[in-house]
Amino acid sequence: MSKTNTRRWIGGLIAVCLAGAIGGCEQQDGTVVGPRGATMTSDDGRFTLEVPAGALAESVEITIDEVDCEPADAVDTCYEVGPVGLALLTPARVIYDVDTAMFDDFQTDDLALVGEGREAWSELADPRFELLEGSVSASAVYLTSYALVVTR
Repeated sequence: MSKTNTRRWIGGLIAVCLAGAIGGCEQQDGTVVGPRGATMTSDDGRFTLEVPAGALAESVEITIDEVDCEPADAVDTCYEVGPVGLALLTPARVIYDVDTAMFDDFQTDDLALVGEGREAWSELADPRFELLEGSVSASAVYLTSYALVVTR
């Protein structure tokens, strides 16, 4: 390739990159959430994050992705909510939609929602088991990976 063609190719590449950055052509992977809060649901519809008003000081792009479950005692799909490690000013609600038949095999005392910390997984606060609605929820004070686990 000649120097002239190389310069044109590089110039065209730069123009495409700038057009994407300035024009906002790139698609976002998550949902932009600001101080007003928002509710987001995973692609499979089985995991919801409710971020209340005031939980974020500024707008942040939040993603929800299915991930391999690290806890060996996980009984359902694990989800990573990012940006991982982002602290919330007020707790968000993590909600798993579960098959009510699951409660035939486990008592609510046998289950917990956990979040991945720096050193270990720990139970989330304020767990709620809505057996008739088929949901398990708890409070989260930072974004991380979450799992529904057996505690017995």
